[in-house]
Amino acid sequence: MNDFPHLDEMNVLYVGVKLTDKGEHLHGFYPFVSSTWVLADQREIRRVRIRERTEDDPPSEYFAWEKTDEGGRLCLVQRSEVVFGIQFAYGLEAAEKAGDGRRVNIHIEVLERFPPTV
Repeated sequence: MNDFPHLDEMNVLYVGVKLTDKGEHLHGFYPFVSSTWVLADQREIRRVRIRERTEDDPPSEYFAWEKTDEGGRLCLVQRSEVVFGIQFAYGLEAAEKAGDGRRVNIHIEVLERFPPTV
């Protein structure tokens, strides 16, 4: 029995929302809502599904990592490709060349909105 049934739904995460002068900024993608609630600078929480962006989707500045051995699960989500690449100690290109996985430009679909936390 899975104590966390939502984890069976691949690529569904919780994310905090910051309001900036450029609009909403999604920050802190986690599999548990409680992990997102503790980020003090978040005003709202969203439950989202992420997937690889297609030509038909609007442009996205968000990137994720698809590990080779995890069957399509996306992780390490960041808002920019530069920040995303910093997560790899030996460089993003080295990780891809080693066959560990690949970078994915993602589309984010909002599934549920939670009320403001403050």
